[in-house]
Amino acid sequence: MQNILNIGDKVDVVRIDINGKVLHPDKVYASQLMDFIDDKTICIIMPLYAGNTIMLNPGEKYKLTFYTSKGLFQCNCVMLSPYREDSAIIAALKILTSLERIQRRQYYRLECVLDIEYRQVTQLEMEIIDALAREKLVNDGDKAEAQRVLSQLSNTWLNASITDLSGCGARFNSYEPLNPGDKVKIKLNFVTGGELKKLLLGANVIASEKLLNHTEKYEHRVAFTDIGKADREDLIKFVFEQERKRRKNQSI
Repeated sequence: MQNILNIGDKVDVVRIDINGKVLHPDKVYASQLMDFIDDKTICIIMPLYAGNTIMLNPGEKYKLTFYTSKGLFQCNCVMLSPYREDSAIIAALKILTSLERIQRRQYYRLECVLDIEYRQVTQLEMEIIDALAREKLVNDGDKAEAQRVLSQLSNTWLNASITDLSGCGARFNSYEPLNPGDKVKIKLNFVTGGELKKLLLGANVIASEKLLNHTEKYEHRVAFTDIGKADREDLIKFVFEQERKRRKNQSI
């Protein structure tokens, strides 16, 4: 680990559940690597978010992203204990998984205009899906009604336009407001390698605000949370194909 990480490296911190799934993709905390205790234990500055110190709780699990001279690396860890060193509050964490390199290319953003369809995933929809998954509805009539409502909710789509796109998220404009933390589904179609791809992606809204030059429209930034490896690779491939075409046209 110490042949990859260096004291002073910047670190992003996100909370994960027991299965390693990110709980709040819109809440990425900024920190810095401070020390190595042993091969499996590190110390970071207690992270910041929106200018405030975020206290990591002992026993909670987090995903760390390290910005190193050798590239980006990730691992999961568990918070052990906080302590003070001079005026700084330090978090001691135990590393749970091996360091995994992240490809920077999946973060490359392409400025583009793509028509999409999207819909907000409501709290009611999530509750119905949870009830059906956990088999909480034992009555056949209740199950049928739940499926009917779910079908109705999942068939309401709105038009929007993507303005930039990457393998991890997108920015899009629409006439409807959203709030940070909202969950959405996005229908995204594109051609890569001469083949039409039709993706249905889940995403979390990171930010949403009115456009300065168009008061009736809103700009939303989202992070993809429900995307398979093959779909992400197709999306990254499309982004770089479009960028290569753009550079070729500019050189003519």
